[in-house]
Amino acid sequence: MANTVTNTNNLSLCSILEKDKLIGSNFLDWERNLQIVLRHERKWYVLEEPLGEAPPANASAAIRNAYQKRSDDLMDVGCLMLVTMSPELQTGLMNTNAYDTIRQLRDMFQTQARTERYDATRALNTCKMAKGTSVSAHVMKMKRLLDHLESKLSRMAEESSYNFECIRGSVMFYRVSEMNDRSSVTFDL
Repeated sequence: MANTVTNTNNLSLCSILEKDKLIGSNFLDWERNLQIVLRHERKWYVLEEPLGEAPPANASAAIRNAYQKRSDDLMDVGCLMLVTMSPELQTGLMNTNAYDTIRQLRDMFQTQARTERYDATRALNTCKMAKGTSVSAHVMKMKRLLDHLESKLSRMAEESSYNFECIRGSVMFYRVSEMNDRSSVTFDL
């Protein structure tokens, strides 16, 4: 019974990827969904580093089993990736493993990702509170922009993510200070 529940959950998560197949222009969204599914399956690790060489024949059973599990997971992830992309992309990536496939896809769509990050950053930097609007609505809008930008930055190096967090805090402090300066609300004590 528990196995049936697990299989049902796996199928429902995989359906997310099948519904929105990778066609190229949706790479960042597809990759984010892939990451969600693979983290649930506990297989994201196969995309983080190459498989490596097979252990020697005289290696311990534990080492051989670990390598075989990683190899099997790499095959599962590779097949999942292929069935969730357009036939044009499948054709060029049929003979690569999952690790190499994700690297090639990132290389192909890096320009698109850069453009989307730029657009998200620009939207955040030009966000100004319109006169007469509520502060809470403006803060919520900024939060959505920051969340959107964070999702675009999720694949950048950890150092860049750290820098973004520093910038995010500074931007938020600046915007809140700016809103306080504009606010005409006075309180009588």
